[in-house]
Amino acid sequence: MIFLQTIKTKPWLQFWSLLALVTSLIWLPAFFIEFPTIGIGHDSQIFAAAINAALREGNTFTQMMPKILAAREDIYSYPYFGILYPFYWTVGLGHSFDYATNLKLDFASVVFHMVLANITFALLLKRMGCWPSVAVLFGAFYAYSLHLKMWSSWIWALSGYAWIPLCLLGLWEIICMRNRRLGFVCLGFGFGMIALGTALPLVYA
Repeated sequence: MIFLQTIKTKPWLQFWSLLALVTSLIWLPAFFIEFPTIGIGHDSQIFAAAINAALREGNTFTQMMPKILAAREDIYSYPYFGILYPFYWTVGLGHSFDYATNLKLDFASVVFHMVLANITFALLLKRMGCWPSVAVLFGAFYAYSLHLKMWSSWIWALSGYAWIPLCLLGLWEIICMRNRRLGFVCLGFGFGMIALGTALPLVYA
């Protein structure tokens, strides 16, 4: 009872509590299925796992240029995947995994970026003056929309969509809230993560 009264008087506590509740409810079913996967029916699901498998195999900080053996393509210069981006769960693993394990690692990356997209978009709406419940609800609409689900097999694209709201939040802080320090931090971190992650969503941003 005391906790509920505290939440009512503190909008930010209400915001984070609602965000945690919605996220838990959305992903709870994933713990009860044998093999979680996202993007079924999307032709890139096979290719994304194969590319990530090549990234993970022997990919250490001393050996940063693994190859896709079938295509003889240099991953380091591949335009869609940033090899130094930390949230593909690739750099430094240095192991060869089977296809199922690579799909599960991809699934973990997809979950991370969808949750991140929910947080960043909800934060943007909250700072723009929306009620906590509205911000969380529309953050969920953005993060778990059909559009982002269709891009979920292309993790490089999903990563861009997850960080772009943080860039917009930075612009809002600078232009509207006159909070330049926080705005430039959000803007720099958002664009920095997109630039590390991939080239094409950087153009979108």
